[in-house]
Amino acid sequence: MKKITALVICTMLVLCMLSAVSFAADEYLDVDEVDNYATFIDSFIWNGERLNHGDVARDTIDDYLDHREKYNVDTRETCGILGWACFYEPIQVFGYLINGELHTSEDFAWADNTALANVVEGWWPGSGELVREFEVTIPIKDLYGTNEIVVVAVLESGDVVKLNSELDPTRDTTLVFEFDPDPNATPTEPPVETPTPEVTEAPTAAPTEVPTEVPTEVPTEAPKQSGCGSIVSGLAAVLFAAAAGFIVVRKKER
Repeated sequence: MKKITALVICTMLVLCMLSAVSFAADEYLDVDEVDNYATFIDSFIWNGERLNHGDVARDTIDDYLDHREKYNVDTRETCGILGWACFYEPIQVFGYLINGELHTSEDFAWADNTALANVVEGWWPGSGELVREFEVTIPIKDLYGTNEIVVVAVLESGDVVKLNSELDPTRDTTLVFEFDPDPNATPTEPPVETPTPEVTEAPTAAPTEVPTEVPTEVPTEAPKQSGCGSIVSGLAAVLFAAAAGFIVVRKKER
């Protein structure tokens, strides 16, 4: 009995561990939820051109997002963000989420930047070998409507961390574009409501009363006949009486 109980407990523990691993792999984490040294945005890039040099990059991003005429143009091809990130564990690859769909590429990570590593190491000893610089490029030419984009880092553990931040908005890589609607989209017509026919109830016939009692009175006399039937009956009676009288007379004569 003890062996069976131990086997059941071990099986439950294994299932719980598998569920936890699967859950962690499918979940996207906010950067504020994960221990890290720092993340930073250096530049906002539009069609391959860096739009700010030395200014706060987030201010340039917000200026673009606040003026739709700047990005709702026929010449848009790509947008991107240049920056760096440093977590307590190695970064495997960079990518981006667009409307919740993950895209990654090894091309997004720059080669090791010794100067950057030395600076970060001076701030946080032991972080220099973990800092990674990135330039994530997102194709936006064929996007219409509302699109939310955010840069992500995939850590050695498999965690996908969004490089957003509510604690320090200047390091938030989230982009929300309100592009014009697709001019080639087929308009959708509202569903046509079919009227429900009215059901009229047929008039209910009055129930026919069936007599429940059988009449008990039975006529004791036959109904009197009239017409030819009554005449024939009368003649027959007369003839019968005459015949009876004739028989009586013959008997007296004997």
